[in-house]
Amino acid sequence: MCFVLSLAACCLTSVGALRVPARAEPLPAPTGPVLLRITGAIMTTNEGDASVFDRPMLERLARRTIRTSTAWTDGEKTFEGVLAREVLAMVGAQGSTFTLSLPRDLPFRTSSFA
Repeated sequence: MCFVLSLAACCLTSVGALRVPARAEPLPAPTGPVLLRITGAIMTTNEGDASVFDRPMLERLARRTIRTSTAWTDGEKTFEGVLAREVLAMVGAQGSTFTLSLPRDLPFRTSSFA
């Protein structure tokens, strides 16, 4: 669950322009509990119409670290995770917005990838 929160933190600060590869690589099936599920206008799936990731799959991706303050924490905190734009590119995501569902079903929606 912490890894998903880290993904959310990186989404807020460094999504950038979404560039979809000409051909997304196949995704392996997860072997552990699913931590991230992506559905919608995506080209690459590994479970029905979704792309799903377990912890080992996410840990194989390049991680980024940011140190920032938020409205939800006291002082500066360090967040580590993958860039949302890299995960979205892996699944061949298409479109201009995405919705991120956080623990406790707190939605995050953005149309700004800057």
